[in-house]
Amino acid sequence: MAEVPKDPKIYHIVHVDKLRSIIQDGFVFSDDIMRYKAPNGTAIGMNTIKDRRLTELRLQSHQNLFVGQCVPFNFVPDQ
Repeated sequence: MAEVPKDPKIYHIVHVDKLRSIIQDGFVFSDDIMRYKAPNGTAIGMNTIKDRRLTELRLQSHQNLFVGQCVPFNFVPDQ
């Protein structure tokens, strides 16, 4: 396992019009939860891909979880 950087940069892709609701909620919710919440801005991503992540693709490390039940973050190592 790689060593955790001292000051990692963590990114999540979201439309700017969703920032207010993320701040108000205090959370970034998974697609699984977002499909039950009232729309609060522009959705990013293709529905066919989101559906597949919610019904077909499971995490290798946690076989009881679908990928769409998790929030995708991108980690960028120190350079």
